[in-house]
Amino acid sequence: MTELKQKLSQNLCYNVYMETQTLSSVDTFVNDYNQLFNVPSIKASCAICNQYKNEHPNEFKTSDWSIDKHRKRFMDWMSGQRPEALEILRNLK
Repeated sequence: MTELKQKLSQNLCYNVYMETQTLSSVDTFVNDYNQLFNVPSIKASCAICNQYKNEHPNEFKTSDWSIDKHRKRFMDWMSGQRPEALEILRNLK
């Protein structure tokens, strides 16, 4: 079990998300997000993240991604997208 999943399984997610601001690359964000939400229909990819970033530039003062800051907003944004649009983005390299 990954460290992130262990923290969530111990009901520490509130403290983890409220007390930390871990900045990372988009690749790390995608990996962490997909580990947290292991559901094929909501899998993230770098292309999907870049589309989100293009549509929400004010959330990114730097190029860093934070699972703490962007997880919920990104999930909400993804749920509002058409599945076929996400599939096209997912297939981009």
